[in-house]
Amino acid sequence: AVVPIKLNNQRLPGKNIKQFTNGKPLCNYILNTLLSIKEIDAIYVYDGIYDLLQNLKEDNYRCGLCTGKDSKRTLEILKKYQLEKFFDVVVCSDNVKRPKPYSDSLKVAIHKMGISSEDAIMIGDAPNDIICAKNINVKSIGVLWGEVERTILEKEAPDYMAETVSELKMIINKIFECGGYANEK
Repeated sequence: AVVPIKLNNQRLPGKNIKQFTNGKPLCNYILNTLLSIKEIDAIYVYDGIYDLLQNLKEDNYRCGLCTGKDSKRTLEILKKYQLEKFFDVVVCSDNVKRPKPYSDSLKVAIHKMGISSEDAIMIGDAPNDIICAKNINVKSIGVLWGEVERTILEKEAPDYMAETVSELKMIINKIFECGGYANEK
């Protein structure tokens, strides 16, 4: 599952700047990490997500987080917004050889949770999330409160679409009540 978080529609300064140290490129990873830590206060958790995660935990759902962000930034964000307690597994881009849209992070999360891909759902607000799930036949739910327009997300054909957090919760419940075989979008 992906926690829908958003960086306020701000472009990070220097994102595309190449800097050099002793004639060698300064690692973009370090530059982006420094900038993203500086901008951590610009991140917010969407309304209803904290309650949804709390309810899922209370209902004994196991949640994993697969993110394209690096571990340092991800763990700082989870800690700052008190979200770390909701995730049984966190897999970041620097924990795998190939980040999303490849399925490496999702495979690791599923393995660490000790479940099968048939018992997993990938929730995401970007095409890479849906592609990642489809690559290993995991059900996917596209959520529409991110930066990506509906038409772009629909091109990847998620199994379900949710416009609100309450709709997302209903879809999750429906999938598991039906043994993972609910077919409505």
